[in-house]
Amino acid sequence: MARFGILTSARPGFWSWEGGCWLALFLLGVGVQAPAAAQVDPPAYGADVGSASAQPGEVVQLPVYLESKDPVRGVFVVFTYDANRLKYLSYVVAGSPVADMDPLSVMFLTPGNGEGTFAFFPERFASESYRVPPGEHVHIGYLRFQILATADTGPAAVTLVRTINATAGGSQISVDQSGSGGDASVAIQLSDLGAGSVEVLEPQGSRPVRDLTCYQYLDRVQLRFQPTEAYDSIEIREDGELKSTLAGDATAWGSTLSSLHAHTYSVTAVKGGKRSIPADCELFAVRPAAPPVNELTCLFGGALTWSNPDVFEHIVVLRDGSPIATLPGSSTSFTDENVSTALTLYTVITEVGGYRSPETTCVANGIWIMEAGDVLAPAGATRVTVPIYVTTATPIQGYDVYLGIDTSIFSLHRDIDLSLQGAVGNPNPEYFLMGISGAIPGAPACGMLWDFHAPAEPEKDLPPGIRQQVVSFPFDVAQTVEEGVDYPVTFQGGSCSLRGAITQRVDLYLPGQIRFGAGPVAPVENLIGEAVEPGDPETGEGGGAAQASTRDIHLDWRNGGRYDAVRILRNGEPIAELPGAATGFVDADLPGGLYSYKVAGLLGPDSSFPRRTLVSTFTPPGAFLRGDANRDGTINIADPVKTLRYLFLGNETLPCEDAADADDDGVLRISDPITTLGFLFNGTGVIRAPGARFAWFDPTPDGLGCADK
Repeated sequence: MARFGILTSARPGFWSWEGGCWLALFLLGVGVQAPAAAQVDPPAYGADVGSASAQPGEVVQLPVYLESKDPVRGVFVVFTYDANRLKYLSYVVAGSPVADMDPLSVMFLTPGNGEGTFAFFPERFASESYRVPPGEHVHIGYLRFQILATADTGPAAVTLVRTINATAGGSQISVDQSGSGGDASVAIQLSDLGAGSVEVLEPQGSRPVRDLTCYQYLDRVQLRFQPTEAYDSIEIREDGELKSTLAGDATAWGSTLSSLHAHTYSVTAVKGGKRSIPADCELFAVRPAAPPVNELTCLFGGALTWSNPDVFEHIVVLRDGSPIATLPGSSTSFTDENVSTALTLYTVITEVGGYRSPETTCVANGIWIMEAGDVLAPAGATRVTVPIYVTTATPIQGYDVYLGIDTSIFSLHRDIDLSLQGAVGNPNPEYFLMGISGAIPGAPACGMLWDFHAPAEPEKDLPPGIRQQVVSFPFDVAQTVEEGVDYPVTFQGGSCSLRGAITQRVDLYLPGQIRFGAGPVAPVENLIGEAVEPGDPETGEGGGAAQASTRDIHLDWRNGGRYDAVRILRNGEPIAELPGAATGFVDADLPGGLYSYKVAGLLGPDSSFPRRTLVSTFTPPGAFLRGDANRDGTINIADPVKTLRYLFLGNETLPCEDAADADDDGVLRISDPITTLGFLFNGTGVIRAPGARFAWFDPTPDGLGCADK
């Protein structure tokens, strides 16, 4: 069975490559079959690339053209180039018919060794009709190259080819032949492939420096570079202002940061009174801090591992907010001798030069949950939208989900804007497809990757969090439905995709339901769940040290009407049926974890629409709601006002800077209250983990803090 995140092509050589699923996810994951490549007259289908000229250090764009007698849905082309003179940067479609097509993804791969790829994939939903029009010389975008600082003058070839070593896939296009009575989508192997070149011109001044990098270390900016010839001097500029003139053989420059915002640094070589083309790099300066550890992982048995970007003075490990070890600065692992089987938060902090790093955290014994929301639709509604939530213990790159629902009643309505409305994560996923699954026949399915094409951008991954909405399934109601009757929404499969093509299984699937009209039984109201120390069911008193690893969960509600009984479900399973007058319940001695409860009133054969709450038996130190700037436990208009007063009046303090960082960029500025206002009133602001409903730790390291209450 094909699974999101580990799919490969159905046929070797068809748009597949090492280490990734790429277009195979489109072809197999949601019910679209990959046709055999057609054998056609080569001149009817081909591709060509133009030429350009520039000096060493400059960036050029080579136009790419397509020849096809049919409308084109997608393109994948491989090529070779002169790697001694050129660096392949990207493939862009701006200004071409492809941009108007709104493709699912524009992708390029830069494996090096003088090989490259470019592609655009079919539009987001196969039912849409737009295609790149047929023609003999249709512009489909540009290949962007930078001429290397060391490049010799003369032509540097860029040649479109059938195959390259870096991928098993060859140059192909997907065309629409439905108008001529053929299959709607046919794969065509390209054989008429052209070549272009970049003419490297003689430098007008000295050659630029090469291998420029800029980065922040503590409170300083550091530039590194290499000369390509003998210079008289080297000029360093920050945002256009000359900062320093170095000797001609210099290879580095550093300075204390002038301010905390984005800077552009330029390095210009001077020789014989002539200046080179500047080499540029950009840096967003943040509050000085020691570098955090990388790739922190919580393993079984209390084992932690990480990698170090630097040698530190000390490394401190915390368990649930309390320090448990101070390690040498070169340490890359630690094992907790007092490991617990309950959900545990580990934190690693580095120290160097008098600075502490942002907290890097991981969760041990975390549970992975995929949940379908309960939908109460108005009687007679013709469309319903079912939200899908995930609870994750580590960052995820994407997910797949397959639903079980009566498709004779509910017909999937494919609309990407509607599907992503209210979803967290990157608002512009690089891969998104929703359809009827071929992997699980007939199942409404969705697959999404926030970061899909090269270069890799892990910062786009969804950070770990509780009950984060990632997508919604819109359904059109295909026939008359009964009021007050529950229509189940279950899971037939689903997983999360981690970096490295790793698929994370889901521990718990929580089904949902759809109901049209509330029915004859009124639901309970004001359902609240709270975890307390085990002991007396009324007060929580009497718990001892021996019971410290468990919690009691108290549920309280108000009955909306008369019931014969009240039913309680935990994590989708019935656990109690109480007398109809009951307004509370204690679920005792639960180990650390997350628990989803549903409460419904029963009257005769009828049941009320359930109310649901999710309770964590563990609240980590410094937990907060993102956007809750005044830290009162709710997000409302007082929060952006609090942030604005802090930013512009100068006499305001924040109880939790992390909470005020509504856009989660690690910096407090005007974009934060704007994000909160958009979330409250416009439905536009996206609240990233820990989100706006469940207090949790900050999963993204930054220099902001949050003191305990």
